[in-house]
Amino acid sequence: MNRPYRVPQMPQLEGRALELYEKHFGQKRYQDYNKCRTDKLCEPSELPPVCVHQPCHDVESYFWMIALFLFQAVPDEDVARTDDTLGAYYEQMEILQTGAAARAKGGKVRSTLLTEEVDDYRGVLHPGLAKFASLIAELAIQVLPEWEFLSEQLPPDHLHEAFRRILLKWITDLDTSRTPFPVQSARRPLQDPC
Repeated sequence: MNRPYRVPQMPQLEGRALELYEKHFGQKRYQDYNKCRTDKLCEPSELPPVCVHQPCHDVESYFWMIALFLFQAVPDEDVARTDDTLGAYYEQMEILQTGAAARAKGGKVRSTLLTEEVDDYRGVLHPGLAKFASLIAELAIQVLPEWEFLSEQLPPDHLHEAFRRILLKWITDLDTSRTPFPVQSARRPLQDPC
């Protein structure tokens, strides 16, 4: 697959997350974005001659900020625990630092870390933070399409809306679980010290 060809379904909320969303943003907005979807790609002759900055680029930056924070984090309660994912973590950090565009899994992707597979993220996170692999995967699915190649443009804040819903769901889930995830200020280094 050289480029993703479909826009993922807008994340759906339920329970407390849906109540909070509708209270702050309204039911109409929630429903309107549920209907936004296109699977049409531009023909090569229709592609713009230069890359133009789009709001989705800002959201992709948030994805990388969140993902890198979690990849580097070490939970307080697991400081002494053996970190058996450190090798995979260093390998992925090396790929990110030497060039985001890498060939992987039979096609050209922006990064080997940009995938839909929860286990790919679980293998890079500190074992004490494995729960957050699902969060990173949910966000990555939304970032994965090459938005510039869509022949039918969606609202400029479509990706912002998807992130808003995913993060709201996770925040309310963490709040109701009452399970603290304190993160130690000492992080995993970006490079293998050896």
